[in-house]
Order: sequence, then structure tokens, then C-alpha cells
Amino acid sequence: MRFFAVCMLLFISKLADARSSPLSSEDHAVVLREREARVLGMCKEYYSSGNGSSSSLAPVDADCDPVTSNDARKLVFDYKLYGCLPRGTGSRFWDATFSVITRDLMKRGSPDTPEKYLVFMSCRHPFQRIAMAYGVEARRAEEAGKSIVLPFTKFVEKDVINAGLRGSWKNPYLKPCHLECNPCCTHFDVIGDFATLAEDFNYIKKSQGLDSVREVRDAAEKDGTTIEPSTMTKYFAALPKPLVDGIIKVYQKDFELYGYSVDQYL
Repeated sequence: MRFFAVCMLLFISKLADARSSPLSSEDHAVVLREREARVLGMCKEYYSSGNGSSSSLAPVDADCDPVTSNDARKLVFDYKLYGCLPRGTGSRFWDATFSVITRDLMKRGSPDTPEKYLVFMSCRHPFQRIAMAYGVEARRAEEAGKSIVLPFTKFVEKDVINAGLRGSWKNPYLKPCHLECNPCCTHFDVIGDFATLAEDFNYIKKSQGLDSVREVRDAAEKDGTTIEPSTMTKYFAALPKPLVDGIIKVYQKDFELYGYSVDQYL
């Protein structure tokens, strides 16, 4: 398993995006509408079937906390942005970008802003988040000079499946998006995804009049720590079926709400 950890490290440090070219603004708008419709449809299905009784999957008009995790809240009042950004979904990129906005405001004062808050969130394929989290663990172990790295199968069993079944997420990079952002309790104007990070940024930038804000690419690249898709397929496909089933169970709502394919990496 030491060899596997080294392989993970070899593929860390760049964005792994399966798309060969960015989406046009028109195509991206279609994607955003499809995401919103899917989330609303799934939330109604959960509620009508009795699966929406918990606070994390309540109907959109329910009296519940819109965002459960304080760590995922990111606010920029002057530009009326409200973001729910779970770790490993582009949060470093948005953190850095918000810092640029804040510094810009301090220099020139608060400009006129839209009357309505733009509420947005970001998510990412569960398998990508797991691979990224393990890659970070392997890199930290390597930097610390440790000769033993927790095998990938043990990592999945301990930090993903057991943590999910207990509801105790010690690794913030692994907590499901729906638990962080309560999409069935909050109407998000933009449901973003790591795969469309640049397009989501440009859309929000244009909507809120942030023409002077630049994209912080170095932060985006750090947040993109992951493995190449072909390598992900190789190692996830090699996981024992009970572990794969366990991942699917833990992230079931993320797969359903955000339309991720289980077969993509198997």
C-alpha cells in the first residue's frame, strides 16, 4: 500500500477536469437550471415519501436551519453574497477570492450593490473528495517522513464509511455536501460544482457586478488536489464491493441531489 500512496502523490497538484474546454455562458446557464430543477425535484420527493423529516432534508419552506455548518458559511455583505462552500469543493478558491473582494472594498469603499442577496453553494463528486482527502493525508505523511501510510481501503472504511454511519466527521473534507448546506431548506440561486468552478465564478461575478475581481488561480489549483480520472477509476474499481456500497450509502443524498454518476469511476 506504500506504493499506492506514492502513486497518489505523483498525481497530486493539478486540477483534474474531464472536460476538454470550458462551457459557454449559454450552456452553463442551462446546467445551472438543470441543477436547480434536480435539487427541487429530489427535495419534493424526499418530503412526499417521508424521507424529509430530518433537518438536513426538510422541505424548502420548513422551519429549519438553512446551513448547518458554520465552517461552510462564507459571507461578503458589501456584495450581498451568501455562500455555502464545504471543504474540498472549491472553498480555497472562494476564500482567496473573497479576500480580494474585501481588500478591494477597503481601498475604494462600498459601491452600489444589487438589492437581493445571491445565495450559492458548491459541491463535488464524492469519489473526487475522497481521493483528494486521501491524497492530502498521504502528502502530509510523506512530508512528515512517515514510512507507513494508512492503506486506501482502511482510510475508506475508517474515515468515510464508519464516520458516516456514526455521523461524526473528523475530516471536514469528507462531510457530505447536503449535510453542510441543507439544499432542501435553502433556495440556492447558484448550485455550483468543482467541475464548473471557473464558469460559476464568472456567472456570480457578472451577476453581482464584480468586474474588477480577478480569479485567484493559485488557490484554485491547491483546492484541486486530486488524482487523474484514469487513476481514480483504477483504484476505486479495485475497492471491495462492500466498501463501494458503503460509500454509496454514506453519500446517497449527494449522488441523488447533484446528479453524480456512481459508474464514472468504477
